Amino acid sequence: MEKTVKLGIIGDFDADKISHIETENSIKHVEEHFDFKVNRNWIPTEELENIKQFQNLSEYDAFWCGPGGPYRSLSGALNAIRFCREGTRPFLGT
Repeated sequence: MEKTVKLGIIGDFDADKISHIETENSIKHVEEHFDFKVNRNWIPTEELENIKQFQNLSEYDAFWCGPGGPYRSLSGALNAIRFCREGTRPFLGT
């Protein structure tokens, strides 16, 4: 059976940023080489300014704070990072 993880990528996806394209490529590489499915979702930082949005974060298994700032909302990004740290969620910051 194929393993699956739901990954929340904290960041404001921009198809013109090479770091965002390479983030997607690295995830595809993991899927191809390790028989591992990553259901990923880029979470816009502006959506993370409001504490009510945090209940939506509970559905994710892990988080990656995407590269290529500046973020549209630094406070939103920091809120998500705090959620991970205080909730002991797996977190990667790049």
